[in-house]
Amino acid sequence: MNGNTAAHQAPRSASRSPHAVTGLWVVWVLLASFVCSTGVAGEGPVEVSGAQEELNKKAFDASLAGDFEKAVQLLEASLRLGELNVTYLNLGRAHAKLHRCDEAHKAYTQTLNAPFVKTPSKEQVAKVLEDYTKELLTECGVSVQFSCEDVATELSVDKMGRQACSQPWLLFPGEHTLNAKLAERSKDLTFVVTRAQSDEIAVRFEDEQGKPTRPMSPVQLWGWGVGGAGAAILLTGLVLDDAVLGPMVSDFEAAAERGDHVKYDELQSSISSTQTVIITLYAVGGSALLAGGAMVVYDLFIADEPAASTSAVFPLLGAEQVGLGWSIRW
Repeated sequence: MNGNTAAHQAPRSASRSPHAVTGLWVVWVLLASFVCSTGVAGEGPVEVSGAQEELNKKAFDASLAGDFEKAVQLLEASLRLGELNVTYLNLGRAHAKLHRCDEAHKAYTQTLNAPFVKTPSKEQVAKVLEDYTKELLTECGVSVQFSCEDVATELSVDKMGRQACSQPWLLFPGEHTLNAKLAERSKDLTFVVTRAQSDEIAVRFEDEQGKPTRPMSPVQLWGWGVGGAGAAILLTGLVLDDAVLGPMVSDFEAAAERGDHVKYDELQSSISSTQTVIITLYAVGGSALLAGGAMVVYDLFIADEPAASTSAVFPLLGAEQVGLGWSIRW
């Protein structure tokens, strides 16, 4: 059976049915096929010792018999004699059969960086590893949901394909990298996934002044409205003061100089009424302008302070719920 066949037919069961036995043999041949590998460690394929060959053969027999615990012990013994990529691969597979998610994932992550054998090739091992990892992720992964203030934000985790923020990710527990993209802007961050229950991960972009972009809050909307109304009232008072009261005072002074008592009394009453209106406009307009400004300042600089930390870590993702390992403010 050639290497290509071994790389594409991964075992899915430990039963003794003819199909399952064939599947086990195809993959576990990876343990035996490196016997003829030669070379210098660190520069090319490594040489496999007779003791490693014997341990790997016994591990194959144990797996064929459904004794994956014994297979794990034999493969770990083989690794103590020397690390090999295919040994890590099959150790991870044995752990997966025992439903040991963390141990299986750890062995898989060590596969590509371990010294490699000549046969099967690194490419063939990588292909089998990809299939095994996808299967393990389906069984052991944690569903992670992100929350983006802008629905147009697109995310990529661990350099995997990019998708909309609303789509959940299935990830292994541990540290991951996230790239968020919104139009021409892009941000990278690191977050941690565990199996502890928590909230979704909030993703925010900051504007050029360093504050996160977000929709205007009701408080800020009211603040701008009240402040704008106050400014308009003040402007009305200024117009009355200049365009109405000013000429009225001039006429009053002229009537006094002429000794026109009728006109004098009439203007005196009108001036008093107009001054009362203008003072009221100044008081109401100024108060509204100050109140509106205070609401805007509060919303922009004070209301957000409890969430101002840029790296607040919380208990992370639950096994059944999407969760948050990290609350992020860029």
